[in-house]
Amino acid sequence: MRDIADEWRDINWVTGVSVRPQEKPNKVVINLDADYYPREVRRVSVEFEVLANGNFFVTYRERWERKADDYRCRWDRHPNDHNDDDHFHEPPECETTVDRDDFPKYPFQMTELMLRFVEQRRGTAFEDSNLD
Repeated sequence: MRDIADEWRDINWVTGVSVRPQEKPNKVVINLDADYYPREVRRVSVEFEVLANGNFFVTYRERWERKADDYRCRWDRHPNDHNDDDHFHEPPECETTVDRDDFPKYPFQMTELMLRFVEQRRGTAFEDSNLD
């Protein structure tokens, strides 16, 4: 967990990294600078939960001014009944699940995949803004 936290700390658009915060003792919580998003986005975070057996959950979340516009997705590795161990819960609400085969071997290597996702998402978030 500390390796994951250390990878995110030096990124200039990261505003805070907490390892095992009191309200989420099994996670690393990373807060991203909402200034890189449309003005309707109030808060952006990435949360890593890594289990001793190598399974993990990585959640990306944007909180918008209107809760109906909130955006969330999650990358999981764990045994389950609905598909392969590695799977992705698609945005905007994490409800649809798809198999994935591009997850790295070790959970701490998910940072690279996440950084590519965040960079791409920052562009599409502007397309999602001002939909009214």
